[in-house]
Amino acid sequence: MITAAVLASLALVCAVGAWRFTRARWTYRAPHVAIVLWQALGVTWGLAGTGALLSYALEPYGQGVLQGLGAFAASAMNGGYGPAESFTLPRILALIAGLTALTILVVVLLTAGAQTLRARRRHRTLLALVAREDPEVPGVRVVDHPGPAAYCVPGLRSEVVVSEGTLKLLSPAELTAVLAHEAAHVRERHDLVLLPFAALRRA
Repeated sequence: MITAAVLASLALVCAVGAWRFTRARWTYRAPHVAIVLWQALGVTWGLAGTGALLSYALEPYGQGVLQGLGAFAASAMNGGYGPAESFTLPRILALIAGLTALTILVVVLLTAGAQTLRARRRHRTLLALVAREDPEVPGVRVVDHPGPAAYCVPGLRSEVVVSEGTLKLLSPAELTAVLAHEAAHVRERHDLVLLPFAALRRA
């Protein structure tokens, strides 16, 4: 019961911390630290929240969460559900809620990752059809479109893409700055930073 209370308190602290984070001003001065802290808050909140539910639900086994799950699964396959005198309705509901939340978080993360990879592969296929190389901007894919646009397609075969409108709009110095910005996105793997949060929001 103490473990469940500690984990629940930790999840609450993470939720309050994340809410306060949205109003913080120091994040603009130290973005790397802010991103790491934001990720840590998100992961800790998810694990602590599900851990609190499962810890409370599996407390009658006295073996912790992972071994408690194993003991519960073994007893369920044998036709029982553990220590009947201690396995009350609230614990059963907590077990269902904890397993459901954990399953949703894992499945949504895996699904988001698969969808992202599929979208990038399709995008690269389209770029191979419509984009071109330009000797004035080596290593960059150029799309013949009058609107200004610049972005990167991250991954193992990352690409930086600009539109014809961007090349006409920007001075050489401005274009260099924009390309450096997109290259930094690729180098720092900001796509991996965003993926778990996109998945968490979807969940």
